[in-house]
Amino acid sequence: MNIKNDNKKIMFTVIFFDFNGTIIDKNCTYELSQKLLSNDDYEKILEIDKTDYIATYNYFYKKAKEIGLTLNDIILNLQKLNLSEGILNLFSYLQKNKSKYELVILSSDINFSVKSILKHIGFLELFDELILNKEIIQEENKESLIFVEHNQYPHNCEMCDSSMCKGLEMAKYITKNKDKNYQQIYFICDGGNDICPCLKALKKGDVVCPRFGFKLWKELFENNKKNDIICDIFPWKNAEELISKLKKNKLMLILYYID
Repeated sequence: MNIKNDNKKIMFTVIFFDFNGTIIDKNCTYELSQKLLSNDDYEKILEIDKTDYIATYNYFYKKAKEIGLTLNDIILNLQKLNLSEGILNLFSYLQKNKSKYELVILSSDINFSVKSILKHIGFLELFDELILNKEIIQEENKESLIFVEHNQYPHNCEMCDSSMCKGLEMAKYITKNKDKNYQQIYFICDGGNDICPCLKALKKGDVVCPRFGFKLWKELFENNKKNDIICDIFPWKNAEELISKLKKNKLMLILYYID
C-alpha cells in the first residue's frame, strides 16, 4: 500500500456544540430559576418571550440578587446541574484526539454560566473558541449583579432568538478560518433555532447531530424539515454514540490517503 503524498494540508474536523440541552441536560437558567427563585418568579421567567433570552438572564440575576444570592452561590448551583448522558466520555475522546479537531461552543447562553460549568468538569481548555453572549458584572454596595446587554450580535433572522443568529455566527467563523482545510463540519445541538445553521452554514457532507426527541429532531423528522437541508443528519440519545460516528469518519479519512 502506498500513502498518497500530494502536498495536501492535513485535514481535520471542526465541531460546533450548542450548550443548553446538549452539553448540559436541560436549560441552566430555567433550572436555576425553578430551584432558587419563588414559584411566582419562576412562572414569570417562563412567560418571558422565548425569543428574548437576554431578558430571561437579566430577570433571573436581578431576582437572585434581591433574595441575597451571590455569584458564588449561583456557581455552586451551576456545578450541580446534570450533564447530558455520555458527554464526559465524548469530551475525553476529543481531548485524546485534539490534533484532529477544532472545537467551538455556539450558544445564546452567557460566558458566566458556560465557563463555570466547563471549568468545574475540567474541559474549559478543550475548546478553541466560545461564541456566547458576554455579561457585565456590576458592583453595587459590594454585591455583584450580572447584566447582559442586548444586540451583541445584531441580526434580522426570524429563526433565531434576538440575541444571536447561530447560522450567521457559524458562517462568519467558517469564513474567518477559510484558510484551514476542514475535512468536515459537525453541529451537535438540540434546539428549534438550531435549524438556522443547518440552512445557512452547513453544506453537503457536513453533519448536524440533533438530540433525539428534542426540538430540532422534531423539526427535522416530525415536521419534515429534513428535506430542506443538504447536510447529513445523525441523531443521538447518548453522546457516546457520537464517538462511534467520529471514529468512522476518521477511518474514512485514513483510507482516502491509501492507494
